[in-house]
Amino acid sequence: MTDFSIGERLLLHLYKYKNVDPKEYYNIPWELTQDGIAAALRISRAHASIELKKHREKDNVHEEQVHIKGGKVKRKSYTLTIRGLEAAKELEERAESQGVDINTLLDMKRQDPNKILGELSDSDKFALGVACTFRYDVSMELIPRYEKNVIPSNVAGNTVINKELKERILGAADIESLKSWHSYCAEKWMTSADKLPSGTDPSLEKAFHLICAKRTTEAFKLISYDIYNFIYMDDKPLYLALKSVEKIPERYCRDINAVRAEFAIQYGELDSAERFANEIISVDEDFGHAYMAKIKILKGKISEANEFISKIKESDHPIAMLKLADVYMDLNDIDNAERAIKTYVESPKESDASAEAERHIISARICAAKGEKSDAEHHLAKALASNNSVNQSYIKALKKDLGL
Repeated sequence: MTDFSIGERLLLHLYKYKNVDPKEYYNIPWELTQDGIAAALRISRAHASIELKKHREKDNVHEEQVHIKGGKVKRKSYTLTIRGLEAAKELEERAESQGVDINTLLDMKRQDPNKILGELSDSDKFALGVACTFRYDVSMELIPRYEKNVIPSNVAGNTVINKELKERILGAADIESLKSWHSYCAEKWMTSADKLPSGTDPSLEKAFHLICAKRTTEAFKLISYDIYNFIYMDDKPLYLALKSVEKIPERYCRDINAVRAEFAIQYGELDSAERFANEIISVDEDFGHAYMAKIKILKGKISEANEFISKIKESDHPIAMLKLADVYMDLNDIDNAERAIKTYVESPKESDASAEAERHIISARICAAKGEKSDAEHHLAKALASNNSVNQSYIKALKKDLGL
């Protein structure tokens, strides 16, 4: 690969687009702009400009002001002239004779990630690592400063990094680099909401990146504050990150293990869910018993589940009674679910918006099971009003499941 200069790689890059007709002014790919070329070759925009000037002087490259696909304004694009096509063809034949795969030479996702990272300066490595660590394509404005144009992006100014490339770069990174990349992403998710993809959940993303950055106490505080938002999420990577945490401070033990248990139940890992339920029991026996009852039901161990249910009924633990209502719904025992909800409502307790959201969701399930659809819809509306962080996609899915 080192036998091919930047100028030669530029010709080979343009040769990939030899069938593009420069007369199709509105159908020119972004990869033929100066920025697109710089990103493909992992060089700075200024370096790309110098190399393009050399090729224009050699009559290898034609410059045209055109509309780029997806763009709103005209930009300069570059295509090969007849002379450039001949030069690129000779380079292709030379590569074949040396056993070099042109696609591997030009395509980042097919190159050795260790080689890519090893050839970059610290700032470029950090920028590429951050771009790969974000779980969504984000505005290039969120990417830290870099020297070479190492971040694939599109005409809209957003990163466009292939999933395979992300996995390869992250898999080749050392632990300290990964922690620093995740830490940077965590901060951006809570400080740059206006530049982040719409429809995403900043709290969830920050929690994920904080855990991966080993800033677990901050993550636990965030999750505990907004627990029901996390309980209703379908996010396997977040679950795996949470599952990997070995020690949880006592003050967060109940809430974090409740989220871990809910995730484990959702993904069918009932043995893990039982382990998390036992962790809850160590700090909040009644609430942990409610989770154990639910897990035993899912395992088909009804008699064991009933033993835990009996223990809960003897207590006056309002949150445990709320969870017990959920357990009764799993048993399709509508009457006892209603009684548990009533006990929760009448119990003296501190105001808890998240618990109220859960109460309305369970009440909606009860009403739907009784055929009271308007009341069910009313409770779901109350759930969203009780806690604005309740995941809206979950509510929509639940409405569909309940036939509302």
